[in-house]
Amino acid sequence: MTETADFYKELFQSGKVENKKRRAIWKEVLDIPSSFTPTIAPTTDHRDFKQVEKDVNRSFLHLQDSDFKTRRRQQLLNVILSVLERHAPLHYCQGIHHIASIILTFAREPLAMLIFERLALGPLLPFLQENLEGLASMMNFVMPIIKLVDPELWQHFDENDFDTSYYTAPYIVSWFVPQASSLEVALKYLDFFVISNPIMPVYLIVAYTLHRKSEFMSKYDYEAISQVSDNITHGIDPDVCINRAIEIFKQFPPVVVLNNNPKLFISKNLTLLNPRVDYPFPFPTFPKAQLLPHNIYEKHLSDEKSDSKLITGILSALTILGAIGLRILEL
Repeated sequence: MTETADFYKELFQSGKVENKKRRAIWKEVLDIPSSFTPTIAPTTDHRDFKQVEKDVNRSFLHLQDSDFKTRRRQQLLNVILSVLERHAPLHYCQGIHHIASIILTFAREPLAMLIFERLALGPLLPFLQENLEGLASMMNFVMPIIKLVDPELWQHFDENDFDTSYYTAPYIVSWFVPQASSLEVALKYLDFFVISNPIMPVYLIVAYTLHRKSEFMSKYDYEAISQVSDNITHGIDPDVCINRAIEIFKQFPPVVVLNNNPKLFISKNLTLLNPRVDYPFPFPTFPKAQLLPHNIYEKHLSDEKSDSKLITGILSALTILGAIGLRILEL
């Protein structure tokens, strides 16, 4: 890269990135060739067509011009299905369409497809598997990180039998887009995640959780605690939690979390932690350059299936996420 990730972070967080500059940075970060134009010819024969179509039809609800809304939805459908058809092993996951819809706000259809393809084969790949083991494995990092950063809050959750898995899944899968208060904030999330280590969404949800500590600590039953988590980003400056997430990652990167939790196992579908995975673009080195040592990865790798109750909870959360129509007015 001709510019450092630290420069990108500073530029993105300034909120002054014009789309032309954003496109140039994303193409460089994702190693997208400048002259390649992909073929976009999705069909209705794909196994996930009906679900993708349902989610697409819930998008761009705020648009008043029906013709423009129809065109935008068709573009979104084209982008998602083209990537799924070009890579047969990929399976659609509800909520992913929110990310693709934001990409279409700064990139035309061909570039948007190339960007989404890079993300689908890289940081989003754990969510696009035949099962949800990769996502479940990623979510399992939340509580161990909270325990390392704030043992008091962890103990409160533990004593009240509060499982963070159920509220974290929608944020992690959608890169926080549906919860963004504006298009600027949604772009800020995407800019941040695209330059960061791909497990960073976990650290950001931890940062938001810690920011709400006083509210969580005042609740003593599962339902009351859940009410706090339902709107965990509301009214908080995202830059505050983004900076907190960066600091937490620097202090407790995945290798430290694993070393402190010998029973924290990794699914093979959590591909972003595999040090030997063929990543589709240069592996992000922000906030710090770190691939898991192979011996640590092998030590924690497990074929054990996630608890069926957890998977059912994730599916329910993702169904709700898919039903959320993105209403950011600037789209």
